[in-house]
Amino acid sequence: MIKIYIPFDSKSLFVNIFNDNEHGHTPTVCTPIKQGKSVHTEVEQIFKIPNQIDFCFDTNLNDYLNKSSKSATKITNVFLFDKIKVNGIKVDNHESFCMYVKEEIDPEKMQFGRKKLHYPTSIQYEGYYNFNNKHVIAEVSKSLCDFAFVIRGFYYDFDDNILDFDADIVGYNQIPYSKVFISGKGTGNKYIQDFHDIFDNYDIEQISLKKIFGHNNINPSNYLDKITEMKLKSIEIFKDNFEKKNFLDVNKIYPYAIFDITYYENEVKRYGFISFTSTKECYFNFSIKQWSFINEFYDYVDFYCVSEIYDNPKISVISINELLEMNRTVTSIFIKK
Repeated sequence: MIKIYIPFDSKSLFVNIFNDNEHGHTPTVCTPIKQGKSVHTEVEQIFKIPNQIDFCFDTNLNDYLNKSSKSATKITNVFLFDKIKVNGIKVDNHESFCMYVKEEIDPEKMQFGRKKLHYPTSIQYEGYYNFNNKHVIAEVSKSLCDFAFVIRGFYYDFDDNILDFDADIVGYNQIPYSKVFISGKGTGNKYIQDFHDIFDNYDIEQISLKKIFGHNNINPSNYLDKITEMKLKSIEIFKDNFEKKNFLDVNKIYPYAIFDITYYENEVKRYGFISFTSTKECYFNFSIKQWSFINEFYDYVDFYCVSEIYDNPKISVISINELLEMNRTVTSIFIKK
């Protein structure tokens, strides 16, 4: 099986994210291939894909794809994909998805020779060739249960000509843009720390932590810092023990992600939740949004608990059935009036 991976720019294709910035942040839906003397070799692999179309059969298509250009450009390559997967799972689409390469051809412009791979989410076309990116993206969203997601890139399989989108679920539907793409300044700095009921664990953890760090060194004012430290430590412990999983620390990139890590297993993306504790006990705290996600992705979620994190760390792998058999408590009940 021969596959290639083509990455997208990090903010070029995202869906179900609410634009809460006054200046507006919309997907660029394109990724540079060549800019000046710089060539993005991974993206340049797009030219290896064989299912390209011939403009001779549809002369109107070139004008359609080039109609929004504000400078002199030409469409050099067009790709149509009728077999779609998302994170290794087949999508039941009935339309083709279109990508194309656009090149700047005005020698008087600084951008002369620049090439970009484009994948607009709204284009629809009927002619000799037919495609409907809007429909395909809607089906991709449906396959991800309409959670907010970012497309990182795609895998292309030369054996079966399947376009497999590599999608990161980054939060609930209509999560604010500034919660997803948090930066050190400007957009996103109004969100400092999400509330994850961390103080519900205080009575459990503080006894153990005081034995380790001293009775006077653990209190409500520094508990959040200690929990943050423990979370980072749990990820590192997990990484040291599960190197072969080649996982992505999603929370590090998207702090408001519903789960902690993702990784591919048998070419299908899985979603991992990692709990951590300084005690010998194993427990999880899930929000309503997390339970909703777990219920939707029942067959693709895994649960890990790192216990005794400061003494003799142990990693427990918990199955979904074992999780559901655990004793559960409800901390909040909302009554609709």
